[in-house]
Amino acid sequence: MPQSPIVPSHVLEDRIGCGGVLQGAVGRSRSLRLLFVLGVLGALAAIGVSPAWASPTEPELKAALVFNFAQFVVWPPEARPHPGESLVVGVIGTGELAEALAQGLRDKSLDGAPLSIQRCRDLDDLASCRVLVFDAEPSAWQGVLAQPLPRGLLTVGNGEEFTKAGGIIGMVRIDKHIRFDINLAAAEAAGLTLNPTLLELARSVGRWAPEGRP
Repeated sequence: MPQSPIVPSHVLEDRIGCGGVLQGAVGRSRSLRLLFVLGVLGALAAIGVSPAWASPTEPELKAALVFNFAQFVVWPPEARPHPGESLVVGVIGTGELAEALAQGLRDKSLDGAPLSIQRCRDLDDLASCRVLVFDAEPSAWQGVLAQPLPRGLLTVGNGEEFTKAGGIIGMVRIDKHIRFDINLAAAEAAGLTLNPTLLELARSVGRWAPEGRP
């Protein structure tokens, strides 16, 4: 028998803000919204949120969003894992999101590549990463984002200032909603192609560079 959704889709739409953005949408826009919500539902199931009737915590929801973001990204050929290699998700910080990622993404895979969680402490640790999640204060990511980063690195962080500092996807809490902003210039500079679904569902899409970088 098919299992019940972990969170009813209309509740999840409200939590991630899709319902308000595309309320009443029809056709392609509605299909995109449902596709993304179903993707987050699947990601929550993948990271083991249970029981079926329980609402995810904010860190669990953000961890599911990170997993779902990665499914809507196309990496440049040189950054894709070779057969047998892991797709490394780097984490800077030791907060609740970092713990949810470490617990939830263990033994999971993406496009056939097993996911590997790696704690990053300096720039040298980023060489093998394809996703870099910041679960730290702005002072921890501002310096990193101002540096030249490896090509093919998807950066994800918290707060509306994250994308303006050069990050690619910034998750923003607005009241009870978790929304996200996208820095398209940063994605293009990293050689990443973002699925149009993300661009349509983002709270805002802009082109921002950190101070000192054109």
